[in-house]
Amino acid sequence: MANTTKQPFMDPAVNPLAGTKAMDGKNVRAVLVVNPDGDPVSFGAAGIGSTSVVSSVASSMAVQTLAASNTARIAAKIFNASTADLYVKEGSGATLSDYSYKLLPGDLLIVKDYNGILTGLWSAVDGAAKVTVTTA
Repeated sequence: MANTTKQPFMDPAVNPLAGTKAMDGKNVRAVLVVNPDGDPVSFGAAGIGSTSVVSSVASSMAVQTLAASNTARIAAKIFNASTADLYVKEGSGATLSDYSYKLLPGDLLIVKDYNGILTGLWSAVDGAAKVTVTTA
């Protein structure tokens, strides 16, 4: 049975995003995967990046490439800087019904265990996604 008293997500020692504020002063939401005991799950060391490229992808109701496939990619960070929901897929052809992650406005997604194409589309056109790709 899960230990419901642990909340490692809110502990800055466990989650460096705990208490993080967006540029507009709102809280940044992020997801931390935990095991049934409430302990953070590690997906293995992805390495340390030495190069980051930051881009902005304008919102669209047509599928957009958020990050191209890149075998040197260590992590991709996607911040939904829109007032609409962003549907992100690990793979090509994200749709409102075929997606890997649904990001609400102000949500941050960090993908460390996948280096293929990341695609997305929004529920409405307004704003953009701020995408940071880190490579070795």
